[in-house]
Amino acid sequence: MTEEVTISSVAVYSSCQRWYHVKADGKEKEMEKERRRKEKAEGKLAGFKNGISLHFFPDISCDGHRDQAKGIVHFNGATAMESTTGEHWASRRRRHRLRYRRRHRCSRSGVKRKRNDAKGKKLIFIELQAKYISSQQQVNTVKAQIQNKQRERKMAELTRRELDTLESDTKTYKPVGKMFLQSPLSDMKKEYTKGVEKANDQIQQLEKSQKYWERAAAEAQGNLKDILNGPRSM
Repeated sequence: MTEEVTISSVAVYSSCQRWYHVKADGKEKEMEKERRRKEKAEGKLAGFKNGISLHFFPDISCDGHRDQAKGIVHFNGATAMESTTGEHWASRRRRHRLRYRRRHRCSRSGVKRKRNDAKGKKLIFIELQAKYISSQQQVNTVKAQIQNKQRERKMAELTRRELDTLESDTKTYKPVGKMFLQSPLSDMKKEYTKGVEKANDQIQQLEKSQKYWERAAAEAQGNLKDILNGPRSM
């Protein structure tokens, strides 16, 4: 005997609380044959108003539950309909999320790429700024060293000129710390001459170093200007 059950404007034709006996001890052969015959059947048909039809089979996994104590299965068409409808809408939501992700995948990757590019440019800008500051500091240090060596060279040249005006038998003294030691005039002249030559060599090396650091600072400054004048993506 069948009974018509209406759930949310859906007509479900099913047996209301039909009991399907499951073979428990291997003796109920007739009930087992009847159960197998009904399992092979197409099941109950539930037709929607919009023409979509769903088949419900009296199976434990989709619409019922097993009574472990009595060894029987309870089937209710209304419960099966509600369960299948919930799964249907959950599946639709999953498909909608999947389509949305596929549609916006390129845009998200583009935004991520822009963020990575901006982050990379920011790191490059910081690195170039540090390089420019370091190069400029080296330039200032080398300039100060060149000025000191020029001062030492000038003092040695003046002293050498003064020694040339002295007579050969004049007693001369060389400063050693806080003391003065007597030294021949010829040795004093040679020593100050070597001092001038040494200062010239050191000044030449320092000037080369100054040019190198000035070139590095100018290059870093030019790169910084290119980044600042470029597209503002940071």
